[in-house]
Amino acid sequence: MEAKLALLAGMVVLAFVGEMVRAASCGNGLYVNGGVSDNMDEKVKGIPWGQSWESNCASCGLWLQQSGLIYPGWYCEKDSWSTGIWLKGCMKKGGWACIKPPPAPGPGH
Repeated sequence: MEAKLALLAGMVVLAFVGEMVRAASCGNGLYVNGGVSDNMDEKVKGIPWGQSWESNCASCGLWLQQSGLIYPGWYCEKDSWSTGIWLKGCMKKGGWACIKPPPAPGPGH
């Protein structure tokens, strides 16, 4: 019985580690799974119990934006069943929401 419990515990740890490997950190223990891009649609994870989903999602998005990983124009959206909050890249609104910085001036400008 103990061997089965140890095996099960090991499988749970491996599943958790596997999820973290694919995850992108966005500061303060928050992370999103999958790729981080302007077309992302990822659940924000690591939100401490009892804290605001909205403020933590906004914090995650701002961290990724300030790190240069996503453009401004991202947004947060809760699902219909209240199971979490998703960080969505600016391309999820058809691309018009992406606020890309102007190109750098050429030499001599």
